[in-house]
Amino acid sequence: MKRKLIANLLFKYFSNNHHLVSEMTGWKLSDLDKEEDLPWPDFRKAVADNFNFYTDYETFSVECVYSALNNLSIKSLKGKLSLDKGEECFSNTMFELDYDDYVFWARKSYWTATEVAMLSVGLRPSDQIHEQFYKMDVKYSNTCKLLQEYLERVELYFSAVRADILSEQGGSLEIVDWLEKLEFPMPSGLADAVRKYQSPQHSSKVPSDKSEILGSEKRTLLKLIAAMSVENYGFIPSKERNDATGNIRSDLEIVGLNLDNKTILHWLREAAKLVDDKYWEDNS
Repeated sequence: MKRKLIANLLFKYFSNNHHLVSEMTGWKLSDLDKEEDLPWPDFRKAVADNFNFYTDYETFSVECVYSALNNLSIKSLKGKLSLDKGEECFSNTMFELDYDDYVFWARKSYWTATEVAMLSVGLRPSDQIHEQFYKMDVKYSNTCKLLQEYLERVELYFSAVRADILSEQGGSLEIVDWLEKLEFPMPSGLADAVRKYQSPQHSSKVPSDKSEILGSEKRTLLKLIAAMSVENYGFIPSKERNDATGNIRSDLEIVGLNLDNKTILHWLREAAKLVDDKYWEDNS
């Protein structure tokens, strides 16, 4: 029943052009209510039959999105439909991805711009799909919601590289921090998985028989970090670059501890969220 799940998503993603999806796949909206699975789409024949009706990028966009969805597990596809009770809910689940579909990419230290955008919108790259999506440009943004999100993220990624906000090497840990800073929706757990596998302390992590820090204890520690980082190191979360991270890293090394700047910055920002807004107003 995988193709039935894909059909549901295609008709949702191309919500303004159901007829295009039907012509390219041979599927109809009424087929979604049937018990049996759908036949394989024949895109070559569909393109030939509709040569005079649709542009190349319209027909190509349906094939690309179909290929990308077909590359996902059934669990991921179901996850994207599980909360579909309206437009707002669907927009949120569009970015979901099952853990098994992104764990390989979380272990990769380097992502290309195409991989960044695909992973962040809840797709799993492959050589074939990477090549297809790489060919896309702005003219595809009007065909469906998913491609619009994808293309916007590619453009913002290159903009950040040009502005030296991101390095050209595209480190996955650096990119996840950037995506979170811009508050982009992305698969739940992707950022945590990247930090798990890419943070410097992962390789030297010592197993512990102690339980994880409870929510209240974590909040208390973040409050301590907030007070020390803001008052003693002059940390200001709204600034693009902070001397505080480098100074804290140096002081950690003095006492024999090692953390990279990105990890330090992540926790400083987490802690700064607890600081009262009035403090920033009074000290701006």
